[in-house]
Amino acid sequence: MPYWRTGVGKRVIVAGVAQRIVNATVPKKLQGNKIFSINWENLVAGTKLPTEIEQRLRLAVDEAKQSHGAAIFFINQWHNFIGISTKTNVANI
Repeated sequence: MPYWRTGVGKRVIVAGVAQRIVNATVPKKLQGNKIFSINWENLVAGTKLPTEIEQRLRLAVDEAKQSHGAAIFFINQWHNFIGISTKTNVANI
């Protein structure tokens, strides 16, 4: 799972990849993929336990599975939360 520091243009890169998927100008392996963008701050808002974050992420994964295609998840600001000491390591979900 790649992650980069703030300000390198991750959203622009993801938007470019999404446009190339729509235009079918990506390698065959990426054709037909769907990109799911998750806002980390919204994901964790109001949670008290790490398991609540895990549950929300699992719901997103389940939704992606129902879309009948390969999924790419983009979680902006993910790098700020990797390594947070919690009972559930959300990076392993």
